[in-house]
Amino acid sequence: MRALLTFAIPFGLDLAVKATFLFCVTAAALLLLRRASAATRHLVGAFGLAAALLLPALTLTLPRIRVPLLPDVRPAVGRHAALSPAMLEEISSAPVAAPPNPAPAIAPLPTELVPAVAPPRPGAVGSASFGWLAVALWGIGTLLIGARLATGWARVRRISREASPIRDLDWLAERQRLARRLELDRRVEMLESPEVPVAMTTGLLRPILLIGKAARSWAEERRRVVLLHELAHVKRADWPALVAAELAIALYWFHPLAWWLGRRVRRDAEQASDDLVIASGTKPSVYAGHLLGIFRSLASPAHPVAPALAAIRPHHFEERLRAILDPRAPRRTSPPGRARLASIGLIAAAFAVAAVSPWKPRTIETCARPGSSRASFEGAAPAAAVAEPGARGRDDVTDSKSAAPPRCQPRSEETTGAKVRAVPAVLKEVSEIARGFVQASRRAPRDGGDWYDEAMQLHREERYPEAIEAFQKAIEAGHREAAATYNIACGYARMGENDRAFEWLRRAIESGFDVASYLSRDDDLENLKSDPRWGELKKLAREQKGDRHEAEGRAAASRLERLLAKPPSTGEPFFGVGRDLLKADRYDLAAKAYQAAAERGYRAGTALYNEACALSLGGDASGALDRLARALDAGFDQPDLFRTDDDLDAVRGDPRFAELAREARDLSLPGFGASWGRRSSANRARWREAAHRFEAYAAHHPEKGRAWFNLGFASLAGDRPEAAADAFRKALELGYRKPTTMYNLACAYARVDQKDAAFDWLFRALDAGFDQAGTLRGDDDLDNLRGDSRYRQALSIVRDREREKDKED
Repeated sequence: MRALLTFAIPFGLDLAVKATFLFCVTAAALLLLRRASAATRHLVGAFGLAAALLLPALTLTLPRIRVPLLPDVRPAVGRHAALSPAMLEEISSAPVAAPPNPAPAIAPLPTELVPAVAPPRPGAVGSASFGWLAVALWGIGTLLIGARLATGWARVRRISREASPIRDLDWLAERQRLARRLELDRRVEMLESPEVPVAMTTGLLRPILLIGKAARSWAEERRRVVLLHELAHVKRADWPALVAAELAIALYWFHPLAWWLGRRVRRDAEQASDDLVIASGTKPSVYAGHLLGIFRSLASPAHPVAPALAAIRPHHFEERLRAILDPRAPRRTSPPGRARLASIGLIAAAFAVAAVSPWKPRTIETCARPGSSRASFEGAAPAAAVAEPGARGRDDVTDSKSAAPPRCQPRSEETTGAKVRAVPAVLKEVSEIARGFVQASRRAPRDGGDWYDEAMQLHREERYPEAIEAFQKAIEAGHREAAATYNIACGYARMGENDRAFEWLRRAIESGFDVASYLSRDDDLENLKSDPRWGELKKLAREQKGDRHEAEGRAAASRLERLLAKPPSTGEPFFGVGRDLLKADRYDLAAKAYQAAAERGYRAGTALYNEACALSLGGDASGALDRLARALDAGFDQPDLFRTDDDLDAVRGDPRFAELAREARDLSLPGFGASWGRRSSANRARWREAAHRFEAYAAHHPEKGRAWFNLGFASLAGDRPEAAADAFRKALELGYRKPTTMYNLACAYARVDQKDAAFDWLFRALDAGFDQAGTLRGDDDLDNLRGDSRYRQALSIVRDREREKDKED
């Protein structure tokens, strides 16, 4: 331990100096790039902190290059005072020279060779004490900051374990659609937890998106922008950069630049994700309005300590809103060439800084008694070089009063190092220190909970055999046996071992696990759905749901009866109870609830689609196909669900279903990846191509209001407002989504500066029930109207409706 601390003092000071240089280079690069995009700044800051995090390992492993620039101020401690990190390289690589005629181990040591190292200089003891204190403070600070990070990690993992999977088709479909838009090819698991204020993401190989309970009441547009922001974090791989930044802060907690860079990395990650949301087609003003509304609704917007990336955090929120609303802000979603060069330069700088030893050789004094020769001093046996006064018997010690004063001469560390090479004990200690400094071990699980957590992590890392073994350990320890049994089945399914997967699924059913709730939603079981045993297993799982499932179904049916007896003003309650009835397998009542929601205009397209699913599960194939057709006419725009939703298995083989699936693809509004925004010239051209496609479709199907609406939307996005107005009028004549169509007509006329017509259609839209206050406030299509008093009147109407709705809630 003494040798380790002796080594740590000069090594720590060496590391602190090098980290300071690296932090200064990173900060200078960020200042030079202050007008660059947030993505560029985030990349540079993250690489700078990651490079500093690699410094200890690089310093220990890279060959040493002497560049004497700074006076060596590192404290000299104990009998290895002459050792420095620069000399450790020489010691570990130099051969040990044996004396020509080694003396017997019991031979007395010549008196003139006793003082191999000069006595401590005045102040050396104080310097050493300061060094010990500095090492202790550094270690304590790193442990405290590391404990802060570990506590946050444990809390996020606990929330993830206790969270419920989101099975709402609307949320799942929205996630898939936005993932396609961002060209995100990784699966993102969505969970719901009451401990999450808004939303946050965590994880790398198997990222998790945690949503708060309050999200159920969000409007569709708010849900979309929050999901888009969180998926942007996953697309950009912000989580590993955040973890690296937090670890660097823990290691260099004493350094103000480390904290400053850590805050910049987190802040730039949020702004870069905001830029991706805006680049995907969201208007900056609308997006800022949603963020502000969410922020004001939270009593405490704080989130768990890293590792987690949250959509809303209190720090720098005002600066973030200004960046969103700044029309001159660069919003490049991929770093430019100079950012890549800067990042490569930071990594190269880390290697260079780690290899360089910047200290000038320190002068120390070596002494010998009168009468001794240089040759005899240098040719002494290895044991003599490290002998300390008092190591021999009392009769062997020369009387200090009778001895002549020692003859001393200054020598540099380079010359003194020749004597130290002959010290086998020091070589052994230094070798052990160097090896131990870079070794790390993973704590073995201690109980069932540890085994279960370890298994979940292994499963997310796709290490399925190891995960299965760990889940079995959890079962043996009696921890969450039913859930572990089900997860073992998922692991076997992922490995393609269907027989074992079905065996363990049956065990999970027998243990009481609610397998039926996961069969149609869990991607881990995708390989089993084509197996003939799948249908039998689903039937068995539904039969085993037990009294709890029946009680939930009865409660949902009772709620529906109360709603039908005293219908509410909107269809939202019907939509919610329909979801619960569908989950409880009460298909006839679920269809009735969704029909009531659609009749009242609440998310009509989605409500009709869910009604079709309920009818399909209940065996009414004709009714299901009819509702699917009506869902498309009402604007349902998730064509992938036609292919993946097993609720429609009963109608999938019908020729009419194939026609509806093709129509769903033809009528789907396009997404253009991460560059979906409407204002760039490239996207205007793409939208015009889409408008030609919708125009051809509308010519063949003039009775389809949705075709005309999509034509109007694509024309408006393609900067052709006159053509958009004509198409929206035809959609309105066919009764398609009247409030929204009227609002878009107002936008089209505002774009051509026909203010009277624009306000006429805007007030018609408000009278018809259009209530998207955020859209009205932030839509730049209405910029020509904002200075008019009629715009303030329209905005006042929407605000009054918002207040009335809040009172009802």
